[in-house]
Amino acid sequence: MGKQVGIKSELSDGVFVLPVEDETISVRDRVLVEGDSGTEVADVVIGQVESSQLPFPGRIKRVIRRISSQDEQWLATLEEKEREALRFARRKARALGLEMKVSKVRMDFDGERGTFYFTAPQRVDFRELVRILARKFHIRVEMRQIGVRDEAALVGGLGPCGKTLCCSEHMDGFPPINVKMAREQGIEPNSNSSTGMCGRLKCCLRFEQEGYGGEGGGCGGCGSKKAKSAEKGEGPDGRIVLWGPGASADDFSLRGE
Repeated sequence: MGKQVGIKSELSDGVFVLPVEDETISVRDRVLVEGDSGTEVADVVIGQVESSQLPFPGRIKRVIRRISSQDEQWLATLEEKEREALRFARRKARALGLEMKVSKVRMDFDGERGTFYFTAPQRVDFRELVRILARKFHIRVEMRQIGVRDEAALVGGLGPCGKTLCCSEHMDGFPPINVKMAREQGIEPNSNSSTGMCGRLKCCLRFEQEGYGGEGGGCGGCGSKKAKSAEKGEGPDGRIVLWGPGASADDFSLRGE
């Protein structure tokens, strides 16, 4: 088997492992892929996958080729059409009195179909809106209702930490998060420090859970008292210290002084 790479499509979650004919394709390249609904754009996120890993079966069938300069120009045209469609759809939804928020529009690479993502507190009769959009842009229209977490991942942005939202950058789904995790990490569940841009509990609470008590067993909160154990990275007085891979018992750096 030839070279295999990991690709992440702009239209779906998850990383797909697929073979490529062009051996020069590497990380950060943008490629065209064949999906269930047609041609899509994807990013190469893993430059070389071990040959022992078989291609991941899923909705992405194959890598067609690396994107060319002509493709980039066409994509710029599609992006402008997406922005225009988003503005128009929002205006028409308000005019029709629909209780919905159109969050994002994505056009297929061939420009023949547009997917309109929206959030709404309940079911919405958007049939008239679909007819208006189809007549205006001469495309097949698909309306897809999503949740607030999906909306944040789709739209993107910066989190309170100043970095790109994890859900829009590297996450392949939404792991379960609960109030207990926030409490174990010394964070007030209903405070701004515990909620993300979507208004729900931050995904990073899940990432850090293993370093605390509870599910991961962890080491408890900073300054907490435990039985002294160098293996767990605790100081001489039993207080939790900064520790990481390769740290030794001589590397103690006490916190909470």
